[in-house]
Amino acid sequence: RSTDADTLKDLELIGGEIGELASKLLVFRHATQRLKMYTSEWVNKFIHKGWTHGRLWQLGTDTGRFSSSEPNLQQVPKDMRWVFEAPEGYKIVSADYSQIEVRVGAHISKDTNLLLALEEDDVYTEIASMVFNRPQCTVTPEQRQICKAMAFTLIFGGGGKTFYDYARLQGSQLSFGATKDIISDFFDRFTGLARLIEKARETARAKRHAMITLPTGLRRSIGGLSLTSTRLLNTRIQGSAAAGLKFGLLEAQRRGLDTQLGGTVHDEIIGIVPTNEAVEFGRELEDAMILGM
Repeated sequence: RSTDADTLKDLELIGGEIGELASKLLVFRHATQRLKMYTSEWVNKFIHKGWTHGRLWQLGTDTGRFSSSEPNLQQVPKDMRWVFEAPEGYKIVSADYSQIEVRVGAHISKDTNLLLALEEDDVYTEIASMVFNRPQCTVTPEQRQICKAMAFTLIFGGGGKTFYDYARLQGSQLSFGATKDIISDFFDRFTGLARLIEKARETARAKRHAMITLPTGLRRSIGGLSLTSTRLLNTRIQGSAAAGLKFGLLEAQRRGLDTQLGGTVHDEIIGIVPTNEAVEFGRELEDAMILGM
């Protein structure tokens, strides 16, 4: 058997001796990876006078998202964020876009049902309510998890296998055989999204080359074997979300917030702010991000 992380997580669910072995291997790798990342060399190289300095690249990805290096501050695991703290008298203030890929996908596809679902407090519970045809209050945690997995995979043109794998990683007990019917029900409800995905597939089949222009004016040329529906959808949706974040940063700069910005992690913007200014800064940053998007 393969010992990649996804396979080990699947084996862990099986239980028994092999499940226990897989679990121990995952714990071991988790620890050794942390030791590789946070060494004295890391501290000596990247920390100056108590501040961590990383590089941020504005066009670091094909979709126009920021990337980071030396060190990669966008890949700090959630369970390691505690090692970073604000200096005395300051607070770390962060704001991120909620379910942004789903929202951008709904906007681009003009899917009426998906736009309606986004008006609810919990979009994934509402999607599950529509897909499984039951009241919100009766949606089970697993049904919500299944629909969250669908939203993240199908919106980028992923198929049944991708959806199944992602759902399992999220803790769902969904069987592979059940995915086909659930996907069919999903697209019966969200027809605008289904049309957007089908159009991307037709483009990938019919053309040798496609040019995508994003809201910033950034253009991406995709051709040959790289021209796939998944790449087309990912570029439009993730690229549009990245553009909105950049317009949000420009608006933050216009409001004078840029001197206190510390970084950006995908759909999140982080500031280091004097404690007595933290609440006002947070409100201004939130407004700037909404206006930019």
